[in-house]
Amino acid sequence: MLVVARNTVAAARRATDAVTALHHAGVPIAGLVIVADGAGAEPRDATARFSLLEGRVRGVVRMPFVPGLRLVDDVTQIPLPERARDALASIRGVVNGQVADR
Repeated sequence: MLVVARNTVAAARRATDAVTALHHAGVPIAGLVIVADGAGAEPRDATARFSLLEGRVRGVVRMPFVPGLRLVDDVTQIPLPERARDALASIRGVVNGQVADR
């Protein structure tokens, strides 16, 4: 199971609720994927909330903002920057039982 959230304060709150509920239900969570919502920095309150979840998931992966994905219907037409390709590789690693860099 992966929990995916934008990097906003509201999304961090919802991710916390989801991870807590899944954890209490005994559902193992492979990872938390935090998707950048824009080119700016992640809000400090969101970062703090996400950091509290690190002990409940196998790995945390941050997916960078890719502006081109908002502009097309077919996302396969956008070449991904290296950081996004690295994040996808980390997500695959988390799903396959490897711990992602936090």
